[in-house]
Amino acid sequence: MTRNLVPACVAFMLSEYGVERGRKIHRLLENHVVCEPEGKLDDNPSRRTQLWSNVDKDAMVRGPLTDASWTLFYEGHE
Repeated sequence: MTRNLVPACVAFMLSEYGVERGRKIHRLLENHVVCEPEGKLDDNPSRRTQLWSNVDKDAMVRGPLTDASWTLFYEGHE
């Protein structure tokens, strides 16, 4: 689960801010985030399913990243 946490966070941010879910995000993750050889998302359906399952978990990815984003936003305006 932890090896999918960073890719899930990146996928969440990309999908929230304008990149459509799917192959485009998979390619970006494969080229810039996932470093291990078995990290190819389009070649591994279970890894792809796990990634998007983690992205949709509020307590794991969505909630903490949304909170951090708002904190950074408000800290920058003080």
